[in-house]
Amino acid sequence: SNSASGTDMRYKIEWANQVASEDAVAGEDSNTKLLLHMDDTGLTDSSDSSQSVTLGNDVSRSSTTSKFGGYSMRHVNGSSAQGKLTVGIPSLSSGSWTIDGWFRLDNVATGPQCLIAASSDYYFGIMYSYNGSNKIDVMLGNGGSWSITGNPPSPTGTKTSWSNNTWYHVALVFDGSTYKTYIDGTLDNTFTSSSNIGSITSAYLGIWGNNANFYEWNGYMDEWRVVQGVAKWTANFTPPT
Repeated sequence: SNSASGTDMRYKIEWANQVASEDAVAGEDSNTKLLLHMDDTGLTDSSDSSQSVTLGNDVSRSSTTSKFGGYSMRHVNGSSAQGKLTVGIPSLSSGSWTIDGWFRLDNVATGPQCLIAASSDYYFGIMYSYNGSNKIDVMLGNGGSWSITGNPPSPTGTKTSWSNNTWYHVALVFDGSTYKTYIDGTLDNTFTSSSNIGSITSAYLGIWGNNANFYEWNGYMDEWRVVQGVAKWTANFTPPT
């Protein structure tokens, strides 16, 4: 979604309207520490933090489809370790936070596929169809073990019906005591824990982070964001269209 376009401005306005009751401001604000519009060829960070972004060989900007605006990130299953977008992210090891973005799968029958994971194995990741679940599975730990969700995760997500070439919104929200996953604004999973995840400073979009099992993504992503200090949603919401 082009940050200079009317479409992107509409996205930000609609986003703000959706969450105004929670005192959350969408798009770029002081709490937004990573914001990937996926518009320029470098897929650079549009937040004030100017996080580092490095493209692997299997990652590129695409005009084939996007959720908002004319571009998105295209990721293909290719050369494993090269198939990633590496981004800097703020520390999420204390306080509330939110990670959200849009994704589109080429083939929903193929899994597992990784949306985002810590670049080193700090026990953090969001996966599609881990162990053939056809669900969005969140795996979280404290940096030394899978202490929050277990591995494989328990409980897993609930949504199992997906369509090829369809955009979905995912949000992972921590309010200090509970982790919640939302799919298209509907609560999909809850983990009750006051434990914080490990100290992550960078993440991969499109592959798993331990360089043993890559679980490469096949599809597109758009408008990914990391918000520090704010749980954007605590109840169901309606993403903008």
